[in-house]
Amino acid sequence: MSTNHTLSAGGQPHSRLPQRLKQVLSFLPALLIMVAIFRFSSQNADDSSTESIRITQDLLCAIRDRLRLSWTPSQLSLYIERSEFFIRKLAHFSEYAALGLSLILPLRTFYSGSFKKKTLFLTSWMICIAYAASDELHQFFSPGRSPQIRDVVIDSFGALAGILLGLLLIRIRKCFQNSK
Repeated sequence: MSTNHTLSAGGQPHSRLPQRLKQVLSFLPALLIMVAIFRFSSQNADDSSTESIRITQDLLCAIRDRLRLSWTPSQLSLYIERSEFFIRKLAHFSEYAALGLSLILPLRTFYSGSFKKKTLFLTSWMICIAYAASDELHQFFSPGRSPQIRDVVIDSFGALAGILLGLLLIRIRKCFQNSK
């Protein structure tokens, strides 16, 4: 029977469980993002469209107010109509960028060796692409929604951006640690 204990600074045994628990809990942000994505995909077409229009309107009103622009209600409606598609696609990109970032940071603790970065990158990206594809398949079962290959591509590029940001953050942290 093997016990998984090490000696603390005072020579007393302590368990590695807290470190493993910390490692497992580091995936919590990714899990929460996946739950949010699942929730968005579960919305029927009308609810999804209503929420998208509301977010677009809030964003445009914030821009209008910040820049002190004066738009008539008909101009605002036109801008909402023209912007909603891009806001929806930006939301796809952003949520998968967040997912990519939230996956690569905890996954880095599982990889070591000379091909660490490539394996870490590919593992993170493949998980995101698989989740994006399953998310679009899930929309097939949501009333009024349909899967879109274009969204999987947008999601994949969003994940790529988040993963690359994560790799950059890892490198910056390593540079700071090496300079101490």
